[in-house]
Amino acid sequence: MLTVVRDAQGQLLVACEWWLVNDLGQQDWGAGRYVWVEQMELTPGMGRAALAGLIARIAALVPQAVGAYWVRRETTDQRLHAYRRNQLVKEVQV
Repeated sequence: MLTVVRDAQGQLLVACEWWLVNDLGQQDWGAGRYVWVEQMELTPGMGRAALAGLIARIAALVPQAVGAYWVRRETTDQRLHAYRRNQLVKEVQV
């Protein structure tokens, strides 16, 4: 699913491709409990407010989700990053 956040003038702030997965990491819109973030693009200069808007939109779409995870492919350290739902909300509080 593609989720975007725009400002009042319609300028794109952040875009994210994601899907819901089950405990085995398989796409599962019915029983999935985790959000897999495939790709996210943040407009330069946009910070926590744009991320908070993105997290709020995704959280509203999948209230059963308990957390999210992703791999930062743009770095040499391509380890898995995982956060519980409440950790994500705390990280981006404005």
